[in-house]
Amino acid sequence: MNRQPRGLPSLHLVVPLILSGLAGCIVPAHDAGAPGAAPGKAVTVEVPLLRSVAGARRIGAAVEAQRLHEPALAKVLAANFNSLTPENDMKWVNVEPGPGQFSFQRGDALVAFAEQNGMRFRGHTLVWHTQLAPWVAGLPREALHAAMIRHVTNVVEHWKGRVSQWDVVNEAFADGPGGQLRADSPFTALGATFIEDAF
Repeated sequence: MNRQPRGLPSLHLVVPLILSGLAGCIVPAHDAGAPGAAPGKAVTVEVPLLRSVAGARRIGAAVEAQRLHEPALAKVLAANFNSLTPENDMKWVNVEPGPGQFSFQRGDALVAFAEQNGMRFRGHTLVWHTQLAPWVAGLPREALHAAMIRHVTNVVEHWKGRVSQWDVVNEAFADGPGGQLRADSPFTALGATFIEDAF
């Protein structure tokens, strides 16, 4: 039997809240369970903001920096979430598009938004087999290792003290049983020690 945690709104009330960005939403009376309401009539139900019922829990959202320019979305993020993660703005292809050429502006915008709204920021992601800059995959072994260390060091140092957690190595192992390193990752050529080296 599934039980709704005490004090948390049910899912059918949370979804309209998130979509509308309002503290109250309108739902059909038979869904809201309003006593004495006629079926099919709409009633206004006050729903607490997610942050107000989270307690010590983290309620997170992932977003692109460009979406912060949408006032309605920015309002919903700030009001309901206490943890923020970049969708793609901190992935290698965007942060280091050329060897040693770092571009932090999009990530900076997300970190600043999180700080302005009292949100924890989770960095995503430093070493991953996909969304790499094209120049990375063709590097010989020693150059790839050096590029990985340089990338991790520069990115983490740039946001030092402002990012609370990092996804350091993402999806290093192949799907399915066996625990083998991914065949489709250039980092596999470095051997399993690349994981420890990245950390």
